[in-house]
Amino acid sequence: MNKIVISTDTNCSLTKQQALDLGIYLLSMPIIIDGNQYFEHETISYQQFMDKLTSGSAVSTSQPSLAALQLLWDEALKNNDYVIHIPMDSVLSGSYQSAVMLAKEYGGKVRVADVRRVSLPTFQAVLDCKKMIEKGLDVDEIMNRLNDNSDNYDCYVALGELEHLRKGGRISATSAFVGNVLSIKPIIKFDCGALKTVGKVHGIIKAENFIIEEIKKLVQTKYVDKKINYHIAYSCSEQEAVKFKEKACQILGLKDIMMAPLPASLACHIGPAARGIAVEEVIE
Repeated sequence: MNKIVISTDTNCSLTKQQALDLGIYLLSMPIIIDGNQYFEHETISYQQFMDKLTSGSAVSTSQPSLAALQLLWDEALKNNDYVIHIPMDSVLSGSYQSAVMLAKEYGGKVRVADVRRVSLPTFQAVLDCKKMIEKGLDVDEIMNRLNDNSDNYDCYVALGELEHLRKGGRISATSAFVGNVLSIKPIIKFDCGALKTVGKVHGIIKAENFIIEEIKKLVQTKYVDKKINYHIAYSCSEQEAVKFKEKACQILGLKDIMMAPLPASLACHIGPAARGIAVEEVIE
């Protein structure tokens, strides 16, 4: 039987320790802060990153170098036959296209999946992939299942502030100022790789209720009778995120929901104080 391993990057909210525990090859994403380059979970902690984000530093992210990705895959293939690489959504990041280009040099030994997910739902795709490997599925069948399931995922995020949307050029300075004064909280949805504004409400409590109810509607329609997972990701404080999770569990009738901070690649664009909830079909 061929030996298959998984590689991914920190856009999936996976930490170095989690990757080690799971046997996943993890690539740290570069973060640029005030002109200096750091690597997520390697040379800068999540708290240090958030401190810079909230203090007004110029924060952005970039793609990892092809050399770093090549080193990761070379190491993975020393004792394995295939690598399945699961990067961030191909529409939101150029990392997918870069990985596909590099994979051509490996003669089919490296396969790049496009699960069209971000943050924890990508992590869940990694976990689902790991289970398929453990079941003994071959690499072609696993790739087919990963790519065929890419549309069975929905995610809503309630933004806590508008300043970072203004910095990114997504809204005007006037709109940001008025929105913050009136406590208007935009609701965005990840839709086929694109970020779309699907609503605006007054106050973060109403915003939280909005996104939970949207997920509840989907569970009762699109995902009815399907095996699903829920996830919560956040750039707000952990205390606020826990309260949001408790509310979501109560409304959705769940005992618990997997929760983790948003990766830097998303947090630097939507800003601190955000919280999101996702639902996706299990890939099996």
